[in-house]
Amino acid sequence: MADLPSQLKDPDIAKNLLETRPDRPSVNDTQLAAFDLTPAQRVLTLPDTLDVIFSHISTLSKSTRDTLHAAALTSISFHYAAQLRLWRRPRDLDTVEQQVRFAFGVAISSALGESLGQQVKRLRIRLVKGAWNARLVSKIVELCPALVDLTLHWGDAVDGSEQVTNDTVRWLAEVLGRLPNLKYLHLVQFSAPNIAASITIPDDAHVPFSQLEELQLYGFHWYWDAIEQGVGSRLTSLDLGLGTLITAAQLVTIAQKVTSLTELRLARPVELDDIRLFTETAPDLERVEITSFDERDDAYVSELYSIIAGLKGLKEVSLSPPAGPAQIIQLANSSSPLEDVWITLQENQEEEAVKAGLLQLLTAKKATLKKICELSSMNLGVSDQFVEALAACPVLEKIGINFDGPRTTISTAVVEKLLTQCPRLTLTDGLETLVAGDVLYEEKYKQDMERAQQVEEDELSENLLGN
Repeated sequence: MADLPSQLKDPDIAKNLLETRPDRPSVNDTQLAAFDLTPAQRVLTLPDTLDVIFSHISTLSKSTRDTLHAAALTSISFHYAAQLRLWRRPRDLDTVEQQVRFAFGVAISSALGESLGQQVKRLRIRLVKGAWNARLVSKIVELCPALVDLTLHWGDAVDGSEQVTNDTVRWLAEVLGRLPNLKYLHLVQFSAPNIAASITIPDDAHVPFSQLEELQLYGFHWYWDAIEQGVGSRLTSLDLGLGTLITAAQLVTIAQKVTSLTELRLARPVELDDIRLFTETAPDLERVEITSFDERDDAYVSELYSIIAGLKGLKEVSLSPPAGPAQIIQLANSSSPLEDVWITLQENQEEEAVKAGLLQLLTAKKATLKKICELSSMNLGVSDQFVEALAACPVLEKIGINFDGPRTTISTAVVEKLLTQCPRLTLTDGLETLVAGDVLYEEKYKQDMERAQQVEEDELSENLLGN
């Protein structure tokens, strides 16, 4: 208590504050004396005070959520304040058992006048094979009307086919229609849809999509009519993932409507005209990911890189069509402030040409580059010059490049320059190849990097449905 502001140490001020609180705990002086609480300590148990304190603890990582869990076990007042934060981002409801427990918890809190369901902002929930828990999912969504972020995950690839009927369509429309504040929607269906001969989309099914800022689709193309009609200029992020079977004409229609996009992710064969259209209708694109598994010739790849490199605000790029050194240089010569670069190299490329292209990219984007990842099986030889170029990128976080064998051709001074000049680096196979065995790394950096890596793995272990 020695570090409290002088105002809080004043017993009269604290007493007046307690007495003017209309919702202060109904505890008499005798009960308070039993706990031997000073006026300042009593002020710190007020709901408003605790809410301010816990507002500084994020719920975005497992470690901070664990902090809130621990706080909730310390006292009654801490429990009520901490649980309000925790209920905003409940764990992924991956099983029916978890869903039943969650539904009972919310329902009981409502009966007691606490309405914890009103606190839930993000919900990630699974619809099991056959959709036989659909009524339970509906009830949970009904109990959480303030949802802003919803992930609905229906089935997995091992489930075989799922029957999609008019009942399915009506159910989905009713669920989404209960969420007037929805901004982020992720609809994921990896099981193969067996779509009935004719399905009818309800007239108002498009309404929830008109409010969206972020939309991710893996499958669910059978609901495309509502999606296409609803989405518009509010949408800033569009992710059409694997299994989303839409036609080229439908892609053109959607591209013409989403003029405020800053993020575009396409996991499908895509034509140059389609990519060009997206960059013209949404010139403020900052993140572009194109993952396709069809073979393309050199002319296609060169033009694709030219289109993407022309985006002035591009920060993140991930392109699966295999490229050569010339395409790396196209990115290097762009005026965009690249932060994350994920590329796949063509087979049988001349190693020195590839390294020269990467060196040019590292040099050109050294002020902004955070991640550089090369996704092919090509291994690059290591040199002082290359590591010096990496070390000159002060905000570098991830080196996802395969290097050829252990560190034998680079100097200790260069390795240690990389470690000291790039304090945000995380442990990867590429980095470990460069620094393993270095004394400074072993003594000062290794333990912290391995601990950070474990924290990331722990976080991913809870990330069951957040594709």
